Amino acid sequence: MKYGKRNYPVEIRLDNQGQLKQMITSADIKDQFKQFFTDDTKILSVDPENIMIEFEKLVHKKVKVNANLDLKYKKQFGLAGPLLIEPQQIEVSGPQSLVREIKQVNTEFISLHNIDKKIVKEVKILPFTNSGINFEPEKILLTIPAEKLTEGTFTLPVKIFHQGKTKITLIPDRITVSCQIPLNLFEQINTESFLAYVDATEIGNIKRKLKVNLESKSDFIYFIKASPDYIDFIIEK
Repeated sequence: MKYGKRNYPVEIRLDNQGQLKQMITSADIKDQFKQFFTDDTKILSVDPENIMIEFEKLVHKKVKVNANLDLKYKKQFGLAGPLLIEPQQIEVSGPQSLVREIKQVNTEFISLHNIDKKIVKEVKILPFTNSGINFEPEKILLTIPAEKLTEGTFTLPVKIFHQGKTKITLIPDRITVSCQIPLNLFEQINTESFLAYVDATEIGNIKRKLKVNLESKSDFIYFIKASPDYIDFIIEK
């Protein structure tokens, strides 16, 4: 409100009693303005006459924490298990229209290079651009398990995909797989950790050899190589 050359703040008590809307009438406004005027001053009109205030429900929910990381390991070292984030979820609260759009929260960007040991670090969660959103807690505990890598070799059979009714013999029918494995996981890795196969649909497009496709069932096996990586085949009639 402006009277003369001064601005006067006006506070109006809102008591919506659980309602999502409340009307502020001109009578409410006039009552609040009286304190700024002398008794011989009369308020003739208020524009707008009424002000409609709409309230929004405050809600809360748990959302996933996403760690924003750039990790690089020292030579012969690697990630030796899942990254641990504690807690994995945090609680956000605020107006319903804003909270329902939040799918996850992000941490501040962390760049770590030449990692050669386990790292445990407190990381801040990035605040929301909208100040109406609150979250708890404001930090998470990040654990990065790192271990020295050691070499492992395994011999495993080669499967044939999309063979149909055609009888195909592979020569050889087994390959050797070499890889790098974190020391703490070495005993857990075996031939069941890999899948080697050829695709029989490639036979019509090649002359003599089939490419060996190699998959790892673990995210913590590195530098995987197959020997041989191409194999001969015979079609039996």
